Formats: sequence, C-alpha cells, structure tokens
Amino acid sequence: MKKLISFFKKPTVLLFLILSVSAFIRLATLEKLMVFTPDESYILYFVQTLVKNFHILWVGVSALGFDFYMGPGWLYFLYPFVLISKNDPLVIGIISSLIGVITTYVVYWFGKKLYSTKVGLLASLFYGLSSLIVFYDQQPYPNAVALISLLIAISLYMSRKNKKWLYLFAFAYGAVFHLHLSLVLLVFAGVYWVFSNRLFDTKTFLISSAIFLSVVSPMIVFDFYHNASNITAPLRVIKSMREDGKTKVSVGQKLGSVGRVLSRVWYLDQGKSNTDEILYPCNTSLEAKTTGAKLPLVLFSIVVLISFFSGKNFLKDEKKRLFFVLSLCFLIPYLTISSINSVEYYLLGFFPLFFIMTANLTANIKKPLNYLLYLLIVLFVFYNIQTVFRASGDYGLKTKRIMINKVMNYVGNSTYSLSEEGGICQGAAGWRYLYMSYGKIPLQSSEDKSFYWLWDENEISKEKAKYFVVMEDKRVSERKHEGYIEKITEGGFNAYIYEN
Repeated sequence: MKKLISFFKKPTVLLFLILSVSAFIRLATLEKLMVFTPDESYILYFVQTLVKNFHILWVGVSALGFDFYMGPGWLYFLYPFVLISKNDPLVIGIISSLIGVITTYVVYWFGKKLYSTKVGLLASLFYGLSSLIVFYDQQPYPNAVALISLLIAISLYMSRKNKKWLYLFAFAYGAVFHLHLSLVLLVFAGVYWVFSNRLFDTKTFLISSAIFLSVVSPMIVFDFYHNASNITAPLRVIKSMREDGKTKVSVGQKLGSVGRVLSRVWYLDQGKSNTDEILYPCNTSLEAKTTGAKLPLVLFSIVVLISFFSGKNFLKDEKKRLFFVLSLCFLIPYLTISSINSVEYYLLGFFPLFFIMTANLTANIKKPLNYLLYLLIVLFVFYNIQTVFRASGDYGLKTKRIMINKVMNYVGNSTYSLSEEGGICQGAAGWRYLYMSYGKIPLQSSEDKSFYWLWDENEISKEKAKYFVVMEDKRVSERKHEGYIEKITEGGFNAYIYEN
C-alpha cells in the first residue's frame, strides 16, 4: 500500500493524471457542449476554399470591424484536418480541446520553472480542471490565446539568461495577428522587459524583427495591395475610442465584471448551458442563466493578487514584475475600453498567469491551514468535473445535428431555403454550414449576404425552393409564427417549416 501511495505521489504520475483527466473531460463532452456560431462558420468557409482549391491566402477573417484582417496562419493549420474530416465541424473542437490540454502542460512547465514542481502541478490542476476554462477550450474561436500568452511570458522570462528566447517572443507575438487581438498589447510588456533588463542589442533586434515580419508577411503583402488597411487600423480604432469617450465608462461596473470573472474560474452553477456561461452576448444578458459572482471566491482571488503583488521586495522580484506588467496589458484595456463590453474572453490570456499566482500562494501556506486548502482543492476538482458533465447540451453541436436530421427527414429530397431568426444567444448559429455538413446545402440562406463571396457560384440558386425553414432560439422574445406546416423542437431550438 505504501508503495502504491508513493507511486501516485510522483510528480510525473500526478502530471499524467492531471493531463489525462483534462483531456477526458474536454473530449468526452465535446459533441454535447461544443459551441458553434457564425465565427466558427466564417473560419470554416475560409478553410473550405483551400479544401476545394488549395491556393495562397494573404489574410484570414476580418476583426474589430475596422477593416482589419487577421493573418491566414490558423486557416492553413486547420486545412488538413478539415480536409480529412470532410468538413465535419467537430474536428476544430477536437483541435481546440487538445490545445487546451497542451496549454495545461505548459502551465505546469512554467510554474515549475518559476517556482517549484508543486506550484507547477497545482497551477496545471487549476487550469486543466476549471469548468470555465474547459468550456472556453471546447469553443473553437478564439483559439490558443492562453497558449500564446504563456509562450510570450516564457520567452520574456527565459531571455534573462539567453537572449535567443526573444526569437520565440517575436514568433509568438507574430502569431497573435493570426489568432486573436486580445494579446496585441503584450508588445508593451516585451519592450519594458527588454529595456529594464538591458537585453537590447542590434543582432537580437534584427533577427527578432525578421522573424516577426516573416510571420506576418502575408498581411504585409495584403496591405500593399489594399491601401494599407491593416496598418492604418489603429488610427481608426483611436478615432472610435475618442467617439466612445463621449460615452462614460462605468469603472465600477467594469471592476464588478473582473470580480465576477475571478469568481467564475473557480465555480459555475451546475446544470446550466455552457453557452450561457461563455458565449457573448449570452453571458452579459439578463435573460441568460449565467453564473454570477460568489463573494467568498472574489475575496479569495483578490487576496491572491494582493499577496502576489505586495511586499517590500516586489520591485526587486523580476518574476512578480513580469507578471504585473503582463497583467496590466490585459486588465487596463478591459477596464477602460468601452467597446470591449466586459467580454470575458478578452482575459483568456490572463487566466494561466492567475492560476500560477494562486498556485504559488497555495503551495506556501503552512500547517495546519494547508490541510484546509487541500480539502478545498479536492472539492474544486470534483465539483468542476461534475459541472462539465452536468452542463446542459441544449445549444451544443449534438443537439444541432439531431435537429438537422429531423428537418432533413421531413424535407427529404425536396429543395429548401434557410433562415436564422432571433434569440438572445443563438439567434445566429452558423446553421447553413451545419446543414451543409450534416444534411444538404439550402438553395438560399440568411448567411448568403455575409459569406457568399467565399462560396462557389453554384452554391447559391435563384430557383424557388419548395420549403422555407426558419431556425430559432426557443428563448426568442414573443414572436408569432403563422402558416407553418411543421414545427420541430430539439434542445434549445425550434425549427419552423413553411411550404412556398
């Protein structure tokens, strides 16, 4: 028995268990819980153009709404998987979930490198099993944000002893422009770190610049032929911020939002839809059943932050200074830019840093208080695993596939057109792509006006369809449907079928 206990106390065994459970809870519940929205369909329509006819992409999806286009790197990465899976959207959820498991390992590695094996294990346990993190990892967009955030933090920390780590920083920061712009301000952390530690030299600067420019080179070519729309986007953003400045930003409301986030990483109500928990604007709507802040958890998280960033040696502790600057790069825009609207996923890059801070505090608690903390950690683990498995799948991919099968059974071989209407959360849910994958392509759809330029000419028809199918979130405000010949309900959705 003692040998068995000592075996399970080995760090490698504990890490294997953490990673195994992290992978299991993500993949076992993926089809039930995976969120699919117009963002995912937009990305997959782009990838489809590569599947149909492989060609050079200079940019990917648009972002910000300011005529800014992300790089195509993520689309190229997805291409072989979408090709092999024959356009099944589940594949991008699998990739996203596995990246979450990889991130869990990187959290361990960085925590161990910074402090100790114990800190690394605790931090990876918190990240890998937090139900909120699991739900975000199962959502294909935005993807790899936490991983890139960690790689940037690691590259800066390791550069103290070897400047070549700044090459990783250059690559990871370039990847930001292919993935998600919530990490864009981390360049200021990089500038601060390089100059405060006197790491600047011409050779490192030139090589790092070459790596960064190589990573974003497709976007540079695009800008050359597109009136520099990307490089001038910051000017349009600043202009918009000035206009937004006329609208007062409620700092109190924003701080409350941060407090809610710091509570939700530890606890979510069980039995609720993961869509309500993570999908914007569901998680900001009063009609949705989003878990609110729990005061004890908010206070605990505040204690973690104050403990980590306080003390006489704070300015001399390079680890704390690095985490402080990185945290500011996430929290300042979250608190001050009104257009962010307290959207939780803008803090995805902050979460792994926060868990490492928490693990460092937890690992240094002395007896007998540490026994209480270990009990709470055990409760955290079992409760969050239960939360994932008990989450409602009413808006997940499996529910949508079942709904599509029912509609297709009614429509049969006849033609149909498709519309997505209403709902606080899933009024638009990428239905056309899902019907294309699990049923057949409609002659016309409400997505045509947005994505038609990514489709073949023969995918849109002017022929009048026999049926008209309306997909709707069941929680849509009172709306009367008259004249339909069939109503189909599945999970959180209604489908109304009309005959033209």
